[in-house]
Amino acid sequence: MKYNLDDFFKKMKNECPKLKSLFDDYRRRLDELKTEQEEPLTDNTEHYMQIIHLTKKSYYTITWNIETLKKVAQRNFPEKPNMNFYLPNLSKCVKKSGIEEKRIPVALNNMEPIIVGYMSGIQDIPFIIIDGNHRVISKHSKGQEYFHGYLLKPEMHVEAMATNLDKLLYKIHHNINKHLAHLRGSKLVENENDSGILEI
Repeated sequence: MKYNLDDFFKKMKNECPKLKSLFDDYRRRLDELKTEQEEPLTDNTEHYMQIIHLTKKSYYTITWNIETLKKVAQRNFPEKPNMNFYLPNLSKCVKKSGIEEKRIPVALNNMEPIIVGYMSGIQDIPFIIIDGNHRVISKHSKGQEYFHGYLLKPEMHVEAMATNLDKLLYKIHHNINKHLAHLRGSKLVENENDSGILEI
C-alpha cells in the first residue's frame, strides 16, 4: 500500500484544531488521486524509493526517478555540484537496508556526484540520499572525509518524484510540518536549503 495516513490526520486534528480545514482539504486531494495508489511504474529507468514513517501506524512511500533527478540537479547547478559533503555525518543518512555488498567495490571508484534531498521535519537529520548511498558508504568506510554532490531544496527534488501522488504526499507532509512549526513560532524557511509552503 502506497500510504496510510488515517492515524496521522487524526492526531493532527486533535493537536491542531485551528488547521482542521487545511487537513480536510489535503485529505480530499488525496482521495482524488486514489487511483494512482497502486499503479506500478512502467518506465525502465532507475528509481529510488523511501518509506517515510509519521506515527506508529501512518506512513507513505516516495519514489524518485533518478534520470529526472540528475537533470533537475544539473539544471539548477549547471557549473558544478553545489556541495562538498562531510561523509562522517552524511553516512548516518545511508539507507542501510538498500546496501548491496557486491556493489561496494564499484561504488568506491564511482566519482559521479551524489544527490541529496533536503527534507525538513522528516527526521533528525534532514537529508535523504536519493542517489549515491553506495558511494557514500564505500568512500566513508575507506576513510574518505568529503565527497562532492548536489543538495537539492524540496521544491527541486519534488520535480523528480515519479508520480503525482508521490508529489502530493510529500508536499502535504512538508506543508503540515511548516504550518506546525510556524504555530510554534519558527520561521517558515529554516535555512538556505529549505523551502516554505509548497504549492499544491
